Amino acid sequence: MTISFAGFITARRRACILAALADADRTAPGTQVACDLLHKYCLAIGMRPTLHTVEQDIVWLAEQHLAETSRLNELLLVRITQHGREAAARRVQVAGLDFSEVV
Repeated sequence: MTISFAGFITARRRACILAALADADRTAPGTQVACDLLHKYCLAIGMRPTLHTVEQDIVWLAEQHLAETSRLNELLLVRITQHGREAAARRVQVAGLDFSEVV
């Protein structure tokens, strides 16, 4: 199966976001992370998505049951689910995530 370059970048970015959520959860189980903080994280590791793109990725992660979202006023919060922990640990594969070389 051939994947487009944009599809490859999207899958890598989603995997990086999920890995960041897994790290936050390991530090403090059940931690909710603000979408804008995940956006800053993506920028810090060299990715250049818009905030809207990161929000779309979070919605996609929630649709795949890898994360749960909630809102606090205008703030979008996200936390990893058990299925997300399994995917982040690479015990299950999820189409649309690319963990190659993700720290």
